[in-house]
Amino acid sequence: MGLLFSRRRAPARPVRRARLSLEFLEHREQPSDFFLPTTQDPNTPVYGVGEEGTFTDGEAPVIQNFTATSVGNGTYYLTGQVSSAQPGGLVVTFGGGITGMDGVTTTTDANGYFSVTVTIGAGELGTVTATTVDSQGQLSATVSRVVTSE
Repeated sequence: MGLLFSRRRAPARPVRRARLSLEFLEHREQPSDFFLPTTQDPNTPVYGVGEEGTFTDGEAPVIQNFTATSVGNGTYYLTGQVSSAQPGGLVVTFGGGITGMDGVTTTTDANGYFSVTVTIGAGELGTVTATTVDSQGQLSATVSRVVTSE
């Protein structure tokens, strides 16, 4: 009885399988220290700051060259330099009301350079701010950049 009612099997179709692989991320998609000089000549003046191009005690620190570079997927690389009589070891604090950036801090290197990588929430749009305080308690002017998540 099994022979009368058996169905003919359809020819086997090739099974399509996903091929999994890893993709090399190019350098432009990676946070790096490309934007920060590794050394700076101490004799090079910081132009536009003070009468002789250098800071003296008693002057408030200044954040210069502040950038917020998008590296994709809502991730930003924040960089800059603090000019001060003693720029090393200062804490730079970020704010602006953006999820993922408010309250983030980083410390300057011996030459005043700083960098940090942060990720903001999906759909966020706003302004990231940066400030610092020197060893004498003098607050820098606030600097800012507009950011948006992709």
